[in-house]
Amino acid sequence: MRLLHHKTCGNISLTDDIIQGIPAYAILSHTWGRDDEEVTFKDIQDDPEQAKSKAGYRKIEFCGKQAASDGLEYFWVDTCCIDKSNNAELAEAINSMFRWYRNAEKCYVYLADISMSSHDDIDQALQRSRWFTRGWTLQELIAPHSVEFFSSDGKRLGDKSSLEQQLFNITGVPLAALRGDPLDSFSVEQRIAWAEKRTTKKEEDKAYSLLGIFNVFMSPIYGEGTEHAFYRLNEEIKKRAKASADRSLSEGLPMVRSDSIFLQERLLVRANVQSFLTEAVRCSGQVRVILHGLPGIGKSTMARSFAYNAQKTMAILWIPGSSEAAIKQAFEQYARQICGNDQQYSEPMPLIARQLSERFPGQWLVVFDGLDAPLINIQQYLFADLGESKILITTRNKDLASYIKATHVLPMNPLNEQIGQDLLNVYMNTDSSSLTAGQAVQEEQTPQETDARRRIVKELGGLPLAIAIVGAALRKESDIPSINSQAYLAWADEVKDILLEQDPVFSDYSSSVWKAFQFAFQGILQGTGINQYAALMAHFAASCENASNLAEYIRLYHKFRTRNTASTGSPATSGHSVTGQLRFLEIGFFELAIKALAAVNMVTVNWKEGGPNGVPYIEMHSLVKRWLCNTNHDKVFTYASSKMWLLGFGMYDQLNGSRVGASRFEPLLKEALETLIKNHRMLDGSQVPASEAIFPLLLDAQNELSKSIDFLPTGSAHRSRLHQFSRELESKITNSYDANLKYIDWNSVFQNWARELGEQVEYAVASDAKNDDYMLKDFFLDTLDSHGCIPIAFDIVAPYELHDVGQTYTIEEIKADITARTESLLVEHLAQEAFGQLPAIAPSQSSAFIRTWSERWGEDVTEIIRNCLAEVFVELQSAADTQRLATELPSPSNSAAVIEHQSFGDYLRSMSSSSDPKNAFFVVLRRTVKAATENFLNSCPAIEILNERKDTFRDICERAVVKGFSDRAADAFRSQQLSAEAGTDTVFSMLWEFAWPGRFPGNLDDLIAAKTFNAVSDDLKDAAKQGFRNAFENYLYDSPSFVENLAYEVFSASAIRNMFPNWILSGWIDPLSDGEDSDDEEPTYSNLMHESKQQTMSAMKRIYDDRANVADECTAVQALKSTFHCRKVIHNEVMERLNQPGLTDRTGMGPFFAKMHFEDCDKSLRLACSVLQHAASEDFVESLDHLIHVENAWKFSKA
Repeated sequence: MRLLHHKTCGNISLTDDIIQGIPAYAILSHTWGRDDEEVTFKDIQDDPEQAKSKAGYRKIEFCGKQAASDGLEYFWVDTCCIDKSNNAELAEAINSMFRWYRNAEKCYVYLADISMSSHDDIDQALQRSRWFTRGWTLQELIAPHSVEFFSSDGKRLGDKSSLEQQLFNITGVPLAALRGDPLDSFSVEQRIAWAEKRTTKKEEDKAYSLLGIFNVFMSPIYGEGTEHAFYRLNEEIKKRAKASADRSLSEGLPMVRSDSIFLQERLLVRANVQSFLTEAVRCSGQVRVILHGLPGIGKSTMARSFAYNAQKTMAILWIPGSSEAAIKQAFEQYARQICGNDQQYSEPMPLIARQLSERFPGQWLVVFDGLDAPLINIQQYLFADLGESKILITTRNKDLASYIKATHVLPMNPLNEQIGQDLLNVYMNTDSSSLTAGQAVQEEQTPQETDARRRIVKELGGLPLAIAIVGAALRKESDIPSINSQAYLAWADEVKDILLEQDPVFSDYSSSVWKAFQFAFQGILQGTGINQYAALMAHFAASCENASNLAEYIRLYHKFRTRNTASTGSPATSGHSVTGQLRFLEIGFFELAIKALAAVNMVTVNWKEGGPNGVPYIEMHSLVKRWLCNTNHDKVFTYASSKMWLLGFGMYDQLNGSRVGASRFEPLLKEALETLIKNHRMLDGSQVPASEAIFPLLLDAQNELSKSIDFLPTGSAHRSRLHQFSRELESKITNSYDANLKYIDWNSVFQNWARELGEQVEYAVASDAKNDDYMLKDFFLDTLDSHGCIPIAFDIVAPYELHDVGQTYTIEEIKADITARTESLLVEHLAQEAFGQLPAIAPSQSSAFIRTWSERWGEDVTEIIRNCLAEVFVELQSAADTQRLATELPSPSNSAAVIEHQSFGDYLRSMSSSSDPKNAFFVVLRRTVKAATENFLNSCPAIEILNERKDTFRDICERAVVKGFSDRAADAFRSQQLSAEAGTDTVFSMLWEFAWPGRFPGNLDDLIAAKTFNAVSDDLKDAAKQGFRNAFENYLYDSPSFVENLAYEVFSASAIRNMFPNWILSGWIDPLSDGEDSDDEEPTYSNLMHESKQQTMSAMKRIYDDRANVADECTAVQALKSTFHCRKVIHNEVMERLNQPGLTDRTGMGPFFAKMHFEDCDKSLRLACSVLQHAASEDFVESLDHLIHVENAWKFSKA
């Protein structure tokens, strides 16, 4: 650190950067004035005498003299001891700041806004001081052991000890913390709360100023925004809390795991490949590694072996490259593991990129396995913007190396004769396990056997997969009829297949490979004896897109069978047919079948890393799968209908059992959709009738439509039910404004606003002025609004008392209700499995386990909170509705029967209104806060004071615009003087006169209302979060920090955050044109969706619960028709919203988000029509095409 040296002669100089032997020093804590008033590092270096003329030098002089009086020669002031033009030095200073303040002998707090000459009461003066509102001063208060407070005229006011009660009252920081107790003894939430009402000039500093409070370190990234900065801060907090002093490097990395990474049995390690990969990954900079060669050549095996060993020191992401959908799905899953649920997972790449670069610098690798599909745009997944990105790709496409500009390329060639024999020996010898190529297997062989094995390797072209398969088949313990190597060579070679010869994937292989497959698998595929189950299992595995989907289908089968042990229903039902077809999945048969397939290398099995319920990770090689699909096509795809039926069961069971969403089945749904898109007639004539097969498609379509409703407006009829509530709340908030803001110094607020606005304007203009066509008028027409300069600046400096305005008794009651209901509904409706997993997780405090839990149960929690809000806001209806609910709602004893076929909370929603009561509440809250704000401003002098400062705002913004234009300023201003100096109207001053009324005094009510509204919305979300904590602390009463981290993870999800909209989001659901006395009809889409879902669920109940019935075609057609009708009604709502006057690209984003969900809905609806093949299907599709055409033709008006 650099220090200022106060010499005996009175001069002040700057030391060099001191690394060791730092002398005793004092340190200054203060608030910054205008940037041009502060003495900078450059000022001290270049012209110390000129620095003395700046207003900020007074603080430096004060600190030096005070330090000298305390016997200290050295002191530190942030304005001039840090070279802020050096990003590396600035980052180091930000991370060192807490330590520097803690190590100081004395800390002097210079309160520029307190003067003892004014004879103010000290307590009142402290209460008003700006120093207590700034983010950085929190650590400056807590860290030093000696903190002394001084007025602007140098008078000592007291120290941290003598003023501790006042400091506690002002800051909320506990006395124990002020007295120096370890900060780790205070919860994360407590420490966050200390800074909650503090502000900083740069929004990211709100997070960076807390680094020392939590004893964590991270690089500042200005421009990332508050949310991202706090997300990174929280990640560092969680990492530190869980780190142990003796943790190894591998344990220090949060778990990034994949069942695809494991050590295979009987593995032949090709030392040259492992050495190549090791050296490549060690290289600095961007690394792009390509392993290319034929399928079965050993690319995946060697990559998996390398990843298995490397994951001890690196984060490894294993991405299946079979399709772009599989790549996206894998990245979404990893986003949940390493990034948490704070973003939409449809765009996980930026999140993963940031986390990999920050948390695992130079220690991460992404493996794309089997990247063979020609149409995948792989460039977007290669993290090209990260300087240390490391990518490994296995592919059969050698041209991919030049396309991605690979840094390391290794063609995987067939095994030579000796290594091929080693591999064959490994698989034929019952005692062999893994070995490195070149290591001989100790086995006595006759000369004839040795020669036969050499010939086998040659015949198989040195292909490792084929050698391993033949070797396993020739092993004595194999279930294949006994045959030796010499007999195999004499076996018939006539196994060519026309389909195989026509398939380009297989054109490079000799027929001897297919001979090997046919030979090795003949006993399995003939399906005699115990192998009948192995054959069925092989075909079933080949029908699944990947190992994860296969495991999920197996779990669904066991779940259905367990639930229906007593009876599988009438032989005429689909359930009976499905369980009969999949009988090989029964535990005993399943284990025998898998072991038989693994014995002949038809599948690779990872028993140890299997998922729950004992289902292992089972992977079938793509070459074997492709061969099976070609040679046994009908047997492979005969399972399509049974899989669709199991998918429907899983979705129905999830919705009906826990009354939460079925998003966990999205991978299976994607597979089913892709299969049907390729051949929508695949289910024709199957044992599952089309009238049952379409229900998973309908549920998916309805789910997408339900998501769109969240962004649609409420109707006035619904809002009128909250009329009395609105009037009472408006009165209370108006009174709260008066009570909380009566002592606000509006002059000071607007002065700070103007100063902060100047900084925002300078940055915005500098950004836009890079375009040579940018002119001064563009600042007024675009920049000022598009960059949000005005609201951002106000948000930074707004009085912290605005946070308390909304905390009326009414809101507090709602918060208490949300907390209590969230707790009770979670306990009642969240699966016990979710709670049961926690005791095993909590002691480890593992962030990876928390993310895994959140990934599995986060959607369920979200749905329960949604239902909680529906209950809470239904009870805010008018007296008439409340009475009707009281008389019509079922009693607790029979409520379950009434809502048996409904998602939890839907019953209440349908009885109260046809639109979402949550949306109605927030629209009413928005309008109420706006009205209360207007009432308050009408009775206070704020707008009058603001208008008096019009020229001050103008002059600050004008100077900022000049700085932003830089060397183009003269041209932009037509060489005119600044308005304050011109003495006559300038172009800028005239434009300012037009801009001022609407953007400043005319917009002040919106700015204040937004701050108040957002605070209430955040508090309601925190109330639900508290209910979550309460529910889980009952299970983990001795692990409060774990529960806190779990709550943070779950409530960071965008799905939950969007349930508590901010000021802008609430505008999407607030109609622009209707008044409270409007006669517009109540929107009906919510009721229609409710009825459509219940119709679908009722039909599925007959399929999956009653078991004696089936869903006939008439029932299916009615469910399809109902879903189409919902699609049309919601389309009309969206188009009506889009056609309202005054719509902008911000207020109109709600409908556009709604439209985003239509595409996936339409895909499922089209497939449902194709599968059902009913006469009405064609009309449905024609109607759907018309809706899409209308939606695609709409654009924002340019007017």
